[in-house]
Amino acid sequence: MVNHRQESMSIFAQQFAIPRQYTSLDDLIAAGEVDAISINSPNYLHAPQTIRTLEAGLHVMVEKPMAMNADEARQMNRRQRTIGCEIDGRSLLALRSRSALAQATLGCGGDRVDCAHEGCGVHVHWGPSGWFTQAKYAGGGALVDMGIHAIDMARFLLGDQQPVRVYADIRTEYGDYDVDDTGTILITWDNGATSTIEIGLVAAAGRWP
Repeated sequence: MVNHRQESMSIFAQQFAIPRQYTSLDDLIAAGEVDAISINSPNYLHAPQTIRTLEAGLHVMVEKPMAMNADEARQMNRRQRTIGCEIDGRSLLALRSRSALAQATLGCGGDRVDCAHEGCGVHVHWGPSGWFTQAKYAGGGALVDMGIHAIDMARFLLGDQQPVRVYADIRTEYGDYDVDDTGTILITWDNGATSTIEIGLVAAAGRWP
């Protein structure tokens, strides 16, 4: 494992019996005997660490969001060998729901789904702090942290449609930081269906702080 904070790394490694510990990605790669690397660092490190891993000829799985922006994502793809992204939209329930929708056994339009409302994406009993609230490290707030799951799920359930129109009201309402913490997104897909997605960084006891 790699962590620039030696103290916390040692505690984690002891808890899970991890024998190999490094304070830099380069040290891990140089040590050898590595087939794949999972990158779970702050968002601003995803692109450089992924590219470094790919250039070393290793497989890599990178936590979402893939990168800080589209340009970084394109740079990663140009060097890709295998790039994965941890998205929770492929559960058994999601697969069965997609199958039911494809067979027109659900929906409000008879032979197709015309509208889909995604529930709120929130962190329950956990307030944003640290690098999560700083745009230069996180790249964004509620949208890239929570909204990505709802958007991915909506697109997956509707059959991997492409968006043709998007309206988004993204705001910072509940904290003194420079990333968004709440928002509503309306997406019109190329099959005519629409999705409404509500996102937020914090929810405690059923209310906003």
